[in-house]
Amino acid sequence: MINISRVDKTIEELKELLSVSDSFFKTEYQKFISNLEKALLSITNEVTSLNKEMVLKENELKTLDTECESLKKEIEVSKGKLDRLNAKEQELNKREENLVELHKVLENKRLMLKAKENPVRF
Repeated sequence: MINISRVDKTIEELKELLSVSDSFFKTEYQKFISNLEKALLSITNEVTSLNKEMVLKENELKTLDTECESLKKEIEVSKGKLDRLNAKEQELNKREENLVELHKVLENKRLMLKAKENPVRF
């Protein structure tokens, strides 16, 4: 990782050296320093851009986490509803079994009453 403070210090040291150099070297060093400053600015802009992107991604993640929690709650509510429906289904099945048994008993009693009324037919 680039240490920006060290780059800044190096730039300042080079600027000091340029002040005592002849004009040719001074021009070349100034170009070099200018290029370094441009590179530093480019890196700074990229870091800023990455930081902004990271903030956006963090916000997206928070939104997704919120949605996930909401969906988990919906699932829990649905599980509760499903449990209640299963219990009602079992209750209805039990009632149906009882009604079938009652129907059998009533049919047997009906047949017995018919047999009492008309014993010759049975």
